Amino acid sequence: MCRTYSEWKAFSRPNFLEVLKEFPCLELSAAFLLSQLPLLKPRLYSVSSSPELYPHELHLTVSVVNYHTQDPTIPTILIGAGSGIAPFCSFWQQHFHEIKHTGLEKSPRMLVFGCCGAVMVHLYKEETFNMKENGMLKSITPAYSHQPGHSKI
Repeated sequence: MCRTYSEWKAFSRPNFLEVLKEFPCLELSAAFLLSQLPLLKPRLYSVSSSPELYPHELHLTVSVVNYHTQDPTIPTILIGAGSGIAPFCSFWQQHFHEIKHTGLEKSPRMLVFGCCGAVMVHLYKEETFNMKENGMLKSITPAYSHQPGHSKI
């Protein structure tokens, strides 16, 4: 019985609801079910426009986050593991601005990020290569999750 369940679980990779559907004889308390719910995460943005009313525009309502790096001259590795690189754009843009306007020295920043594959359109390709060309990014390393002809690790 355990082996069959383990094989089903490994093959199906079920979520909690699918386990409950597969095993209807399970009797769980409401308190236990509520304890299994993930914590709500804050929404940092919302789409605030109708595609019908504004067919060529996208309106966003966003949270403003202020940050200050302790020492912007320290080398930095920017790793977008699943989040992409959008959150890091502000880091290298701010550093670029500070170098141009305050004379701050460049510090090496290495960018590592995940994407589906080399043939996919890299949304920030032009900006990242420009930043590498002008010395803001020392290296750009994509990690492909669906590269044709290569198995996933």
